[in-house]
Amino acid sequence: ALVVESVEDNPYANFLAWNEGDTNPAVAKLEELLHSPEVKSYIEETWPNGDVTPAF
Repeated sequence: ALVVESVEDNPYANFLAWNEGDTNPAVAKLEELLHSPEVKSYIEETWPNGDVTPAF
């Protein structure tokens, strides 16, 4: 399935979620880093065939 599934409109994705009002600084930093241009570039360079798609 992984070989034939398109990323476009694919309902299967990884999400970072936590409770509203949670002020854990480690989770906030993780959220920031996961959406950084550096992580996006790393993903695109490491998986150029689209096996992993960076967050938008």
